Amino acid sequence: MAIWRMSLYVVIPLTVAILGHWSLLLHGVLLKAEWLDDACTIIYTENTILGATFIYAMCFDLIVLGLTGWGLIYQLGRRTSSPVASLIFKDGLIYLIIAFFADLVAVIFMAIQMHSSFE
Repeated sequence: MAIWRMSLYVVIPLTVAILGHWSLLLHGVLLKAEWLDDACTIIYTENTILGATFIYAMCFDLIVLGLTGWGLIYQLGRRTSSPVASLIFKDGLIYLIIAFFADLVAVIFMAIQMHSSFE
């Protein structure tokens, strides 16, 4: 948000998106567990909400990646770009790309498991 100088056009939609993600996360923690063989085991969870949470996280990471990249490219185009902007461009974008692909792998594995359970 600092890249965009706390612009309300960026801050308000991101805040709404964050609240939506938290609502999915808090709704997704509803599960049933039992104590079996000296361990607590999850016996039921809502896979659709879990899948929606991962897909929502992927979309949110992609939006933040786009906003960060666009803002930093705009900032780096100036003659007086800061070293912090260069660091965020290198390290921050790499983190967002890794987070996106980690969620993508989780969604793919969850979809494979859900598909095989219907057959």
